[in-house]
Amino acid sequence: MTFEVASSWEVAVMPMPGSPEYRLLADKVDGRPKIFEEDPLRALLLAIAYPLSGFSSLRVGIDPGRRSCGVAALADGMIFHASSIGCSDVGREAASIIRAAPAERFSVFLGSGTGWEEVASSLLEAGVEFKVVDEYGTSRGDLGLPLPLKDKNMRAAVRLALTPPEG
Repeated sequence: MTFEVASSWEVAVMPMPGSPEYRLLADKVDGRPKIFEEDPLRALLLAIAYPLSGFSSLRVGIDPGRRSCGVAALADGMIFHASSIGCSDVGREAASIIRAAPAERFSVFLGSGTGWEEVASSLLEAGVEFKVVDEYGTSRGDLGLPLPLKDKNMRAAVRLALTPPEG
């Protein structure tokens, strides 16, 4: 097997030392900065933030629903997560995102629509602080992204994550 290392990169996200993949790649990236992280999402985010150790701001938006909820996360304005999941799983998902994304400060915005109470309970059980915000009109229309989000819950969650700061 041949592995050619690209010539223009700043940091390598590496397999964990001792793994077969690490032994295959280790000598190919000697002398270059490396990120070792078991959580793949955290590894990716650390690589994106490199050479900094994280982001200044993390914003999570949650669109509650009857059966499923939209969850979206932005780090310094970059959307890195958008999913539609069961509402009882939102607390675990939000806590996982917050752990994965190294940020100086974070905000979690929960939409005030149908089912917000169940989601609030899930967030509280996971130890995630949040603010309930008006979600009127958040699921309408296109966001103007290069890859449009077809799921209205995810679109609404992105809009909620973009909630303007107070003051």
